[in-house]
Amino acid sequence: MSIAEQMAMYLSTEGAGLYTSDSDEGNIYIDQLSEKTNVIGLYNKAGAAERVESYRKIGIQLLYRGDTNPIESYMSAEHCFSELQGFHGKFIPLGNFIVSCFSQSGGGPEGIGQDQNGNFEYSINFIVEFKFN
Repeated sequence: MSIAEQMAMYLSTEGAGLYTSDSDEGNIYIDQLSEKTNVIGLYNKAGAAERVESYRKIGIQLLYRGDTNPIESYMSAEHCFSELQGFHGKFIPLGNFIVSCFSQSGGGPEGIGQDQNGNFEYSINFIVEFKFN
């Protein structure tokens, strides 16, 4: 299972969204972003991968599309950031051990504008170091 999938499951348990791997009922997606509002897209390897012995460091990009309310949209993206920034341990019980999870900027969600429908969008680029199981 990819680190992005493990992150999705963790964010789901922390109330940031709902991840369902086999249906479109949720609002957390892997390697794609639905056209719906208030959705999270987690993208594997959104940066260089580095491997040292049994540890690996990868990039994960989180995109958040809110709605037309800039404050609520930002607060939802910030919730994702605060759940992941500085995380260590396991996202899920049988998942990889996460050594560290930090955003590249460290400053929270970065606004990337509005989509064609006026929905506010945010991006967070994380570097995740983990141990292979």
